[in-house]
Amino acid sequence: MNTEKIIVIILIIFFGIVLLAVGYTLGKGLSFANQKIVLNTGGQQQIVKTIGVVSSKIVKTIIASGKVSSILGKTITITSEEESMNIDIKEETKISSISLVPAVKGGVSTTKQTPAKFSDIKTGDQLSVVIKVLPQGKIEAVSITIFPTINKP
Repeated sequence: MNTEKIIVIILIIFFGIVLLAVGYTLGKGLSFANQKIVLNTGGQQQIVKTIGVVSSKIVKTIIASGKVSSILGKTITITSEEESMNIDIKEETKISSISLVPAVKGGVSTTKQTPAKFSDIKTGDQLSVVIKVLPQGKIEAVSITIFPTINKP
């Protein structure tokens, strides 16, 4: 064999190995971006697919709802259908309360929304929480609405 042919074969093998290495590296990066990430949410685990998506500039907030199962410092735990989520409450979190306004003589009862404080939130309250998922997976409240407890007959 002549030297030129050997050099061409060696170059083809070399570039083939480089392409395989680049493809492997890119493939690993893409598969990592699509992995499911497990967040520890107070005793239970909640699976969030790609935290980067829910903490992006496109998805600014998400709504979570449930019953307050515990309050520890400035962290509340809401539970719905046996799934729980811990949510950090900041000073700037807007909190409001919905109250029922009884009907006046044959009219229809309505609701009224008023500002509330963190201290107004009690275990057992039904909440709707606008949350923001931070890049590291931590969940922070943007706003909270406390709903009235309705006693079913």
